[in-house]
Amino acid sequence: MRPLLYRLIKESHSQGNFKTMLTASLLLVSALTPQGPSTAAVVINEFSYDDSGANDRVFVELYNRTTGPVDISGWILQGYDGTTTGNGSVTIQPATILMPGEFFVVGQAAGVPNVDQDVPNMNTVLETGPDGLTLELPSGAVVDAVAWEYAGWSNPVPPWLEGDGLFGDTLNADSNPQSASRVFDGYDSDSNGCDFRVARWSPGEANEDAHSSDTNYANTFDDTVGSTVAADFNYSFVPGTTFDPATLGIPASPQGGNVSTWYDPTGGGNANFLSSESRLDWIVECYAYLRGPTPSMDSNDIETWAIGLRGSTDSFGEPIDIGGLYSYAGFSGWDPGATGIGYFMDVRQNNSNIYLVDFGDGGNDFNILVGPISILADGWVRLRLSVIGDTVVCNVGGNYGCDDGNRFTANGITTNAGGVYIQYRENVSTVGAHRPLVLDALRFGANFSASALAVGTGSPTSVGIPVLTPVGLPTIGNINYALAGTNLVPNSFSVTLLNIGVAALPGVQIPGAQTGALLYMNNVGAATHFNLNGANGMTTTAFPIPCTTKFTGMPVASQLIDFDLSLPDAIPVGTSVAINSLIGN
Repeated sequence: MRPLLYRLIKESHSQGNFKTMLTASLLLVSALTPQGPSTAAVVINEFSYDDSGANDRVFVELYNRTTGPVDISGWILQGYDGTTTGNGSVTIQPATILMPGEFFVVGQAAGVPNVDQDVPNMNTVLETGPDGLTLELPSGAVVDAVAWEYAGWSNPVPPWLEGDGLFGDTLNADSNPQSASRVFDGYDSDSNGCDFRVARWSPGEANEDAHSSDTNYANTFDDTVGSTVAADFNYSFVPGTTFDPATLGIPASPQGGNVSTWYDPTGGGNANFLSSESRLDWIVECYAYLRGPTPSMDSNDIETWAIGLRGSTDSFGEPIDIGGLYSYAGFSGWDPGATGIGYFMDVRQNNSNIYLVDFGDGGNDFNILVGPISILADGWVRLRLSVIGDTVVCNVGGNYGCDDGNRFTANGITTNAGGVYIQYRENVSTVGAHRPLVLDALRFGANFSASALAVGTGSPTSVGIPVLTPVGLPTIGNINYALAGTNLVPNSFSVTLLNIGVAALPGVQIPGAQTGALLYMNNVGAATHFNLNGANGMTTTAFPIPCTTKFTGMPVASQLIDFDLSLPDAIPVGTSVAINSLIGN
């Protein structure tokens, strides 16, 4: 017989209620996102400045983040050049009043949808290259500001700079429209690197509406060779693509079957961004084909990649300067855009290392949390990364789904909501000599701390009110998790009810039982565990949690019903409170 959790899932699916109950439960445990500490009434919510054509898709989207109307007539969008001078400006047209939560798009109507104020020469305000933009009152007071490609700025630090600006370049490819957009509409922490991410563009509409993927994403890449992840990821140049590992000259992964590549075969850099909502807490797991030192490389050749959470990166996957990488490659012109927390790897002629890095809000102030971990030879390795609050746990090796292998933890990390991304960049002398980042069994998901909370009230037997207590926490891989029943009728019998979802409050009176005997299960038939109470009035229901990342965030409600034949009721039972177990890390 399969473990109890698998039976619960199967029975919930047969009842047709799993998806609805799980979705509702996740909504209950999700917190509303704050607007951020900025006091700006209107913010720069989304923008595009660099496309792959004639720069005819340049725009700025403004957003009213307050609860009242704001008259922005006469406000100014002022462009700034980071290396020279001369960027243009736009004055907002008269009689422009933004209602709460309303967007206003200023840009080139010929190439941008939902434009409210057409400015054909908008590309002279937001220029390609190291530049910036302020939103100013008619008096010149700065309301909001953003800088991009700040790694290439040579002009003095602007007084309106928020954090480190956006260090990297966001390319709005003609074939795959995307932009720099706030992680949540209106969210403003006064740090550009924390506030913006690369996402599918949505001028004049909510940023969330542009996403095409669920937060929980899983792919074993056992589909047709040549299939891509374009439906779920937006990307710079090439989406993750399914390959037969034999054609790549590598063995199959422990998952078996096909694999995926994440790079641009023509060279240079590339980035893929999961098109899902921004979150603070994420978990990622995959098999990665890690490369060891490569003697066939030239002395200054490098290959780099990163897998990041709660952040974003630049469109060209440009690497951070870790371990003297820039000096080694003889290349100083990279504009690294990675933010959040992630794995970073670089492969060279004589060494190959993987790191866990806190990229922060981008730029050069990253913090190495773990590493370098030397990779001595090519081969498949399981990677797992779990971030919750200010804590990260990373696993290199070990069993898929489990919190094992070479395990490292760090606290005090950057806490910022964002997306997930995969980037690749090479600097290889021989054209076509670079090799792809290869992944299999890739899974991203919302992450949760394991918890077990009592809700509701119980009703007594002749012994007293039955007590149901969690033993440990419902942590992924905790095979010893259990539900202990105490204060039960000795040598009688009881049942433990379990149901995927949260307890249904305020409860339903059990027909024929004493008044106050409330049932908190949405579906009594989902799973019933019969217990023989011991002479000490105790029982235990084992509820082992397997090493399966996909269970992360699953809520399970439980309740104990104790039978007491001395009670005068037609249904002679006492009831415990309910326990809401949230499976997590």
